[in-house]
Amino acid sequence: MAIQLRRNTTSGTIPHPAELVSGEIAINTADLELYAEDTAGNVLPLNRPAYPSVKPKSGEYQCGMIVNNTVSTQALTANRAYWYPFVASHTVTLDRASIWVTSAVASSLARVGLYASDPDGWPVGTALYESGDLNCATTGEKFDACTLTLRRGEQYWAVVHSSSTQVVRAALRTEMIQVYAHPNTAYPSSMIYNTQTFALGIPAVGSFTYSNLNVPLVYWRTA
Repeated sequence: MAIQLRRNTTSGTIPHPAELVSGEIAINTADLELYAEDTAGNVLPLNRPAYPSVKPKSGEYQCGMIVNNTVSTQALTANRAYWYPFVASHTVTLDRASIWVTSAVASSLARVGLYASDPDGWPVGTALYESGDLNCATTGEKFDACTLTLRRGEQYWAVVHSSSTQVVRAALRTEMIQVYAHPNTAYPSSMIYNTQTFALGIPAVGSFTYSNLNVPLVYWRTA
């Protein structure tokens, strides 16, 4: 005999406190997340941190952590793929992935992608999403349509792969999740990279090198 919990099938929906009693458990079957009401009447996710940030509205963009409201730039290296981790603050559906070119190079191209993390926090498997070729021969936003759902509290890896040396908007390394730091190292790394000829696609996961350059940003638009 199956035990049935209170449930909701809409991604991102949290039970209302009036729907539960203290200690009662409910499940969101779209996100596979469990919720319970505490003794103070608050409904909280089980085994996931509660994030206080505001859920982005449809049509708005989000990216990695930006602490001081400053975005820098970074010149890319031909055939290099830049990877950086970020954590989704809410369960959201995405419909566009973008980069912003500030200094263009004739005939230059880029791709962006998204990967899941393994239990140790490193990128794993095949891409959850990989864009087509983005034309970076002019400045401005370069984007590709996508259909993705990020789950609250999960870590993902964004990747930017370039065919040339165009300059894109980037975050300061000190404002992103650090992937490497050492007392003997003056500049902690917030990004890793690997290399493959651009025409062959984004390099496979593995054989990474730490980088302390500014982090090329991928902007994700909420649907």
